[in-house]
Amino acid sequence: MSNNPAKKITVEERIGLIAKRHGLSETKIAIKSNVSVSTLTKSCRTDKISYKVAHKVAAAFNVNIDWLLTGEGSPDNIKNSNSDFKFDNNTIKDIANPKIIKMNAALTKEDSNSEAEVLVDEGSGFIGDSLYVVNVLNSHKLFFISADVLGQITLVTPSSSQTLTKEDIDKLDILGVVRGILKKFN
Repeated sequence: MSNNPAKKITVEERIGLIAKRHGLSETKIAIKSNVSVSTLTKSCRTDKISYKVAHKVAAAFNVNIDWLLTGEGSPDNIKNSNSDFKFDNNTIKDIANPKIIKMNAALTKEDSNSEAEVLVDEGSGFIGDSLYVVNVLNSHKLFFISADVLGQITLVTPSSSQTLTKEDIDKLDILGVVRGILKKFN
């Protein structure tokens, strides 16, 4: 019996798996994700993928962004069915303040009528680079919020990014950090 940890799959292998599942080339993956071909090729070659690129690919192909960024876990992100969907107790048990929020889960224009149950660690506030549910004008929105080594904070959406000040972060109504998403297409 070997004590070697499981080999982490590379960015190139992750993109290759997405391509194989959809019968597309790496070039078509880039185009459908609205990412330049050279950027995606560089990500594969260097085995480093930025959050922005990973977010676009994950949204376009409905894969788990954490898997795409790290190679850990499963590529399957969201249950796509019209049946009831629930988080099991094993998913929830390790979260300090679990709360399930039902919300519109449009990650792309094509699924603007979809709904989701989003599992958040309620009241966690900004704890670092992660996906958050934020209350914006009494509507729940998903945002990736990150901070660089200089403390510059950036709010990223599928279509843009915006630099925030510490005061801006303090004014955000962050409901919690996302720990899981179950999605139902209507």
